[in-house]
Amino acid sequence: NDEMVDREELEAMYSSHGVKQRHIADWLERFDVNKDGKITFKEFCSVLSLNEDQLRNEKKVRIEEQSIDKTDEFPAGVVILSTTMIKSRQLDAKYSPSWQCAILQGNYWIQFSHEPFLAIQFRYQNYVCLCWRTSSQ
Repeated sequence: NDEMVDREELEAMYSSHGVKQRHIADWLERFDVNKDGKITFKEFCSVLSLNEDQLRNEKKVRIEEQSIDKTDEFPAGVVILSTTMIKSRQLDAKYSPSWQCAILQGNYWIQFSHEPFLAIQFRYQNYVCLCWRTSSQ
């Protein structure tokens, strides 16, 4: 992982996902700040005002998550839709500090802020459960 992508890699990725190649020039124009034909991780983060170290850490956590066998962590019928956490100390010793939860039926759209790596969305039967921890400050 060299933390950069060039035109050839973009073309291969676009082709494998059936995305139109005409968008590659837009990506290079937007993110190739020094115009060397490559988009570096640093350039990408800079353009989007993202914290490089935080994103690297999130990637590391996601890789670790994928290696964990989650089959016996949740009851039968629970389908994990999205998560950025690994068993956050059993939801911080049963719901403190500052855990929020929403249980929904049907379609939904939600935007919320949470501490890095501390959010999960899962489905159980006809319900969707969203849990996240807000800042304790």
